[in-house]
Amino acid sequence: ALKAAGEDAPPGLRLKGAELALRSKDFNAAARMFEDLVRRDRDYEGRVRALYFLHARRWSAQGDTFAMLRAIEGIRARDSSADLGSLYYALGDAAFARPDYEEAIAAYLMGLARDPEEATPEVYARLADAYEQRRDCPAALEYLERFLELTQGEAGDDEEIRYRMGSCSYRLAEKAFANADYEAATGYLQTVLGSGEPPNLVPEALFMRARIEERRGNRNAAMDAYRRDVLTLVDRHPPRPPLRCRALPSPGLCLPLVGTTGGAPRP
Repeated sequence: ALKAAGEDAPPGLRLKGAELALRSKDFNAAARMFEDLVRRDRDYEGRVRALYFLHARRWSAQGDTFAMLRAIEGIRARDSSADLGSLYYALGDAAFARPDYEEAIAAYLMGLARDPEEATPEVYARLADAYEQRRDCPAALEYLERFLELTQGEAGDDEEIRYRMGSCSYRLAEKAFANADYEAATGYLQTVLGSGEPPNLVPEALFMRARIEERRGNRNAAMDAYRRDVLTLVDRHPPRPPLRCRALPSPGLCLPLVGTTGGAPRP
């Protein structure tokens, strides 16, 4: 019909032809036809963007990432500052899968800023993962905590999430301890000790907590902490002789190294 009408084809027919090209994923042809339509009649600009949005969301729901990304290119070609709404999450997923963690973070954060109600728990989990890849533990912890809040223990991977939280928290505790920020270090250690994750870092966390009291000059509190932590650790992990111990600042106290006999510690 477009060929028959030639240059006299009405705008409505041109719009329909361009939409058919877009629907059939002939993206180059659709772009040319939409451009020609808008050049002839600027009033169609909004309808062209709406069609790109419609198909981008449809292909996103169908899991057709390539087609979705091409449709988003069409939107941005017409308006580089267009608000993509929930499509930002799909852009984040695509970047995360490549993996391009910087781009994934940027897209997810735009989604949270523009359309927070559409964010699923998985968005927060992937954000945390992306920040962990960048070794940004404070940001990772924030999104891991948000994931747990949203899933309420129903996701089935709480243990893994708490393990990751504990690992990040211990690294932050080490940094805070080295900088003499004992209040922050104590808070991070509580995350490790409260969850018991990761198990291999619990002895280190117990020992650091006692050292904090020692550094603060609370010798009696430090000794009490050493004794209490030894009892806690032995209760959780009954040692098997011969027992390897960490030297403590008091005769007769022994902080067991978990999972060891006479050889090297178990990983």
